Amino acid sequence: MRGARRGRRQDRGSVSVWTVGISLAVFTVIGFTLDAGRVLRARSDAYGTAAAAARRGVQQIDLRVEVGEGRTVLLPDAARDAACAYVREHNAGYTCRADVDVNALTVTVTVEGDVKGHMLGIGTLHIDTTATAEAVQVGP
Repeated sequence: MRGARRGRRQDRGSVSVWTVGISLAVFTVIGFTLDAGRVLRARSDAYGTAAAAARRGVQQIDLRVEVGEGRTVLLPDAARDAACAYVREHNAGYTCRADVDVNALTVTVTVEGDVKGHMLGIGTLHIDTTATAEAVQVGP
């Protein structure tokens, strides 16, 4: 009996060390998973915002040219302003950069923002995404 007791005393506390180690590892994996999900969700939201803003931009066509000549012409300043206004109205915290190519009838919007990591305190991650929309050329 004395030998059995002596063996138990030497192992005392080893389960606690393993439990703490495993718990820490599980917590870290869960934290990274939640923060990665937050970043992916923010990137998806930013892309949706950029795509919608680009679609809003290509709606800014010069109706006088379309009616008179039977072709589609974008108003570059109005398209740029409308795209960035959409970003400001719908998603606080994002910045907008819109490029308009009048000859190709495209509006390209880049949306940028920062996402904070909450679980592990990894700081702030910068995201940016770009979407393009194209107006359709309509003939006479």
